Amino acid sequence: MLVYIFVLVGSVLGRNKPRQQVTKDGGWSVERADPRDGLPWGKDFGYCPFPVIDATKATSRVFYDKCFKVQSPCIIENGLLTWPAIQKYHWHRKNFLRSFGKLKTMIASRSEFPLNQGQSNVRMTLEKYLNRSRTATESLLFDFFEEIKHSNSNLKKTFRKFDTDTPGVFGADGKDLFFSVFPESTKPYKLLSIGRSGGGIDYHTHGDTFLALLFGRKTWYIYPPGRLPSRVSREIDLLTSNWKNVSWYSTQDRKDRPVLCQQKSSQVLYLPQLFHHATENQGEAIGVGWQFNLDGHVVERTARHLLRTQPDNPLALFNLWIQSQGDKTTSAKSVAKSFPFQILELRPNDLSLAIEALKQYAILKDAQNGKVLVRKWQKKLDHASHDLNTNPTSIIVPTTLGSSFRALGYALHVIAQTNTPLAKPQEIARLLHHAKQYHPTAQNDHSVDRVIKEY
Repeated sequence: MLVYIFVLVGSVLGRNKPRQQVTKDGGWSVERADPRDGLPWGKDFGYCPFPVIDATKATSRVFYDKCFKVQSPCIIENGLLTWPAIQKYHWHRKNFLRSFGKLKTMIASRSEFPLNQGQSNVRMTLEKYLNRSRTATESLLFDFFEEIKHSNSNLKKTFRKFDTDTPGVFGADGKDLFFSVFPESTKPYKLLSIGRSGGGIDYHTHGDTFLALLFGRKTWYIYPPGRLPSRVSREIDLLTSNWKNVSWYSTQDRKDRPVLCQQKSSQVLYLPQLFHHATENQGEAIGVGWQFNLDGHVVERTARHLLRTQPDNPLALFNLWIQSQGDKTTSAKSVAKSFPFQILELRPNDLSLAIEALKQYAILKDAQNGKVLVRKWQKKLDHASHDLNTNPTSIIVPTTLGSSFRALGYALHVIAQTNTPLAKPQEIARLLHHAKQYHPTAQNDHSVDRVIKEY
């Protein structure tokens, strides 16, 4: 459901943070996540350059004209006033834990979700996550409501209340402010996002999305489609958690910085499809949203438009290739030949992209180039492993490193079933052993255990 997510990575914060000013919002803590970002909490938070719509006065036509038609992000005010979650205090922190603490949802570090296409093998109850140590800031609970329902089939009554507490956003005309502008054939996926201070998800793209922030504060870093600067694209690295340093603090030219939007509680942010974005919670943040799949026609038009002026734009090249797979008359070998392998140089630290390239090399039976790429990533992950084991101040994120070992090892296992294996069995087993070493929750990953036993 999170479609073709591009790289990401968590922020690097100082290890010795100054004391932060902490306030409460519905019982949820509010604090400055990154001391580099400015003064202690005050009236400065809330800057956002996007158009603002008042849901009590606007109609769906206003939203269509000001936001959807022109594909502009927007902030919607006063859209959650009648939600039981707020009006009846159901989602105030103590009440939320009392009512919904037993529900299980997905959890991952901020860079794991984009690496794994918005998925995670790890689930945790809401009460366990929210009552964890304050040092665990990098992880995020993120899940779609359908998945939450499936994972909590023994708590049907609890889930029903959980779902009906956040019904939607309606305009002055009584119509759903958002969904009425989309074709009836399209279906959004309702989602839950809960994170601690500093949590969020690193740079990625997906379809049109609405995020209603019930409590907390969230900072968005946003690039319009295809505008992620080439330097940022090359340097960003999920293993070293440098997304914010690379795109914000080390950017000399302010034009290369993303657009910053500070979302406050009770606001809804609309983000059109294909906008690169990363988020950072300022204290605890709890939100409910709706996400649409990418519109293939828009993706293709946008890609072709970008390539006229940016022939090496990696997002455009990759998305145009993805769209070519919809032609059922084209053979798998022809699709593989058309893969834009040049983007591996433009995004050298993007493992998910490298794995996609390995699949195409296998289809083309190009073992030589495939093995070169495998060795490059083996060396990179082994170097990160050595740094984490020997450097007390290492900034490598252990769980992301574990997920990277798993992603590469499992991909090579699948490829090994073809006639063009790209790694020896013992090397695949070694990668998966490292996955279990660096990701504690992988100890109970039976799919990894089965593969290791095969070798």
